[in-house]
Amino acid sequence: MWPTLSVVWTWLQAHEQSLAIWLEGFALVAIFGLELKEYFRQGAERVEQHQQTLAQMDIMRNQALATETAANAASRSAEIAEMALKLAERADVLLNAVSLTTNVAGVGPGATQCLTFQTFKETLTQETFEQIANGTISLRFAGNVSYDDVFGESHSYVCKGILNPETGTFIVGEDDPRKDLRVV
Repeated sequence: MWPTLSVVWTWLQAHEQSLAIWLEGFALVAIFGLELKEYFRQGAERVEQHQQTLAQMDIMRNQALATETAANAASRSAEIAEMALKLAERADVLLNAVSLTTNVAGVGPGATQCLTFQTFKETLTQETFEQIANGTISLRFAGNVSYDDVFGESHSYVCKGILNPETGTFIVGEDDPRKDLRVV
């Protein structure tokens, strides 16, 4: 066995430079192979990371849409709550005073003058009452309600109606179902 090793040792000493070049070549090929293997592994990881990034972007897009939907719903809810509050506040109108107004000759355009009338029972006779009750004379009312609500918004409503003698109730609105009758 010693002679074989001696021959190998002699051969290695004689071909030392060639052997070094070959060993260096094998090492470079091995390094290249390992680098190529690592490159493919990282490439697969990059593809996987890219797919994860796309999935995360989809999740974020869906969350943004859900947030937008929730914000729109909250905004609409606030609008409805504001409308409900305004409707509730408008229902709480306190009537401090009532006056009848009319345009009077000699008072400028758009100006009003308060007038005082006799009470209804003082002007209504038995004969007039019977004519209203049997429908010969129509009894009407008209009024204008103007006010500022608690939100500072001005409102004005015109109210009109005519008594229906058959039911004893007022028909509210413009139309008189008995147009051919005389009006008081």
